[in-house]
Amino acid sequence: MSNALVIGCGSKFGHAVVTGLENQGVAVYGISGTAESNRVLKVDWTTCVIASFEKFLRQLPELDFVIFNQNSNSLTDTYWKLDSVPTLEVWRQSKQWHQSYYVNCVMPTHVLHTLVNANKITDQSIVTWMLSRGMLEPQTRNINYYGQKYQNYCNMQQFARNNPQTFIGVCPGILTSDQYQPKSTELIKLLTQSRLESGKLYKL
Repeated sequence: MSNALVIGCGSKFGHAVVTGLENQGVAVYGISGTAESNRVLKVDWTTCVIASFEKFLRQLPELDFVIFNQNSNSLTDTYWKLDSVPTLEVWRQSKQWHQSYYVNCVMPTHVLHTLVNANKITDQSIVTWMLSRGMLEPQTRNINYYGQKYQNYCNMQQFARNNPQTFIGVCPGILTSDQYQPKSTELIKLLTQSRLESGKLYKL
């Protein structure tokens, strides 16, 4: 049996990915802000640090797939219009920005170092970041979201250059509720039936 770790697995698209993997006979473990079970670690995304994950990660079986699907938003568009936000709100959003950058961009790198150190991923493991087409286009809104997606794209490529595992990015396109199931099916087919090129960005 194959094993997968899905980070951001508790609702919406992540839940559909978990269901699809389990229907393919994959044992799925997860980290979520909403769900909790004997295979899913529930965390508070607004306060979590690497120590929040370490014990859980080291108890996992050997993983064939790791999927980073988490999203942590922080800044409002008004943040970029100077003198339009009260000082205390600027401080609050700045703190949230710091945490969302950790959750979206830094935490995955911590997770991968721990998994390799604990012999939980092999040279054949596939590591996937859910990204966005918008990160490669000029943006005037949600630039924090797209900026962090692009940072993960760069992280993915750097891991691909320096390690034997397969590291890919996937742009799922627009994810409305009616698209969760078909897009998750496409993703699972890509991961399980395709000859993947490490460092490549795939679009569903």
